[in-house]
Amino acid sequence: MQRSKKVVGIAILSLILMGLFFIIYYFHQPQISITIYNHTNCDISNLKIAYHHNEKDLEIPTIQKESKYRVGITPNEKFIENSMWIYYFDKEGNKHEKTVIGYFEKGYHVNANVIIESINNDEIITFKSQ
Repeated sequence: MQRSKKVVGIAILSLILMGLFFIIYYFHQPQISITIYNHTNCDISNLKIAYHHNEKDLEIPTIQKESKYRVGITPNEKFIENSMWIYYFDKEGNKHEKTVIGYFEKGYHVNANVIIESINNDEIITFKSQ
């Protein structure tokens, strides 16, 4: 009888520890994870990620050819609904945007992929997002 109480106690303690681990792991993850894949044979630079109510846009470092870059974002701003986009300026200084996340709310956990398929001589990028 004494042995079965120990086993039950250890099982309950194990479940509590696993639950705490899950909660800590879950809440320390960025709410938004964006992976940018560069499928071109050129390095891509000067990309920025923006969303409404954000004080400063997020600058993406140069992404080497045939590589990827992952960024985690946890918005701290006060908003109810939002969207997120990636943008850059071409050779002529024209701004180009591509929606990355069409809709999210504070507290959402979202994973998004952006694929850079090509870039032409005028530095206009062809994106695909998933």
